[in-house]
Parts: sequence; structure tokens; C-alpha cells
Amino acid sequence: MGLVSLLVGPLQNYFFGVAGGKLIQRIRSLTFEKVVHQDISCFDDPANSSGAIGARLSTDASTVKNLVGDTLALIIQNVSTIVAGLIIAFTANWMLALAILVVSPFMFIQRYMQMKFLEGFSAYAKVSDTLDN
Repeated sequence: MGLVSLLVGPLQNYFFGVAGGKLIQRIRSLTFEKVVHQDISCFDDPANSSGAIGARLSTDASTVKNLVGDTLALIIQNVSTIVAGLIIAFTANWMLALAILVVSPFMFIQRYMQMKFLEGFSAYAKVSDTLDN
């Protein structure tokens, strides 16, 4: 399993990097094409100045690349790890794997509730911090 991870990891990073680069190139070219075909009066607005449009092209495309490159790769890696773990678990001991599969939703619900609980404390701490100052 470790050898497979050693071989697949760099390939995964490479292919998602290539896909992200091609997507960025396509988004930038389509956006630039739409900007070029705008009416002249559109550029009178300060929000549509050449600097603002250039910054937006750069920022939005980079955000999409981060989403496609890192986030999507992590999601696919986690899903494949869960599927491989379930296959191995059901192969080794199907009764124990079934019991874990039944308990898993409760663990996810507990984790979700814990995150919401901690977010509440974080918001309360920010409010009390601003009141103290």
C-alpha cells in the first residue's frame, strides 16, 4: 500500500496541476474575450478599470486553480482511501466492518455538532473580547 502511495502521489499532483493550468488558461481567455467585446461605456465605471479587470482575472483564476488543484485532489484521495479501507475491512472481517459502517454516521454527526459547538465559543470569545476593549 505504501509503494502504491509513493507512485500515485506524484502522478496525482502532476495531473491535477496540468488540469488546473489548462482550466486557468481557458477561464482567462474566455473572460478576456468577453471583456474585449464590452461597450466602451462599461469601462467608465471605476470598478471596471483596466487595473481592476486585470486584478480580477488574476485573482479569480488563481482561486479556481486552488479549488481544482488542491481541494479536488484531496477529496478524490479521501474518497479513494475510504473505499479501499472498506474493501480491505470487508475482506478481512465483514461483521466488524459492517458494525463500523453502522456506527460511522453517528461519529460524523458528533463531529459536526462538536464543530458547531466550538464555533459558538469562538464567536462568543470574539464578542467578549471586543466588549472588554
